[in-house]
Amino acid sequence: MGIKDYFFFTKEERRGVFTLLVLVAVVIGVKIFVAAICGPGKNAELTLEGSSTANAQTTSVCTYRKYVKKEMYVLELNSADTLQLQELRGIGPAFARRIVAYRDKLGGYYAKEQLMEVYGFTPELYEKVKNQVKVNKSLIKKIDVNAYDIGYLKRHPYISYYEAKAIVDYRDSKKTHHIDSIEELRGLPDLEQNFEIIRLYIMVVEK
Repeated sequence: MGIKDYFFFTKEERRGVFTLLVLVAVVIGVKIFVAAICGPGKNAELTLEGSSTANAQTTSVCTYRKYVKKEMYVLELNSADTLQLQELRGIGPAFARRIVAYRDKLGGYYAKEQLMEVYGFTPELYEKVKNQVKVNKSLIKKIDVNAYDIGYLKRHPYISYYEAKAIVDYRDSKKTHHIDSIEELRGLPDLEQNFEIIRLYIMVVEK
């Protein structure tokens, strides 16, 4: 038997080969069509049912994958450590240390916008992280205005020497040398401009 004999087909065999090729082409075409209809994010499957002959039927099934929205990680600024802060976009070790250092000077953040007061913190960087952070105001450590002198009070970023002096002078002017309410300081001329922000960081401890 020669090699040519292996490539000789009867009429019935040729018909069978042709039918098989057509069936394969149809299957591939249907798979491509189903994938296009299902679109991205869906799994297109082709299930053949029936016998393995030319009478086999094809069924396309689009299995939709359930989309699960990833919950955004939101960091609390007044309790986060430097390692946690580095999980924020654009925040490396240097910025993490600066954020914590400024927080310690303030006593805590009352608004996330205060991040832009951190040295080198740009508006562009703030836009990256603003939706990843939140602030718990109850964690702010306040200064007792009856317990400290001018030198200590003026260390706070929001209290100038003149504002610290005004607080201490008013306290000393009272017979009791004790401020009973933060509201007493509202009318002091030297505190008038910044009183609303200063009051967030000071308190009065009752005797």
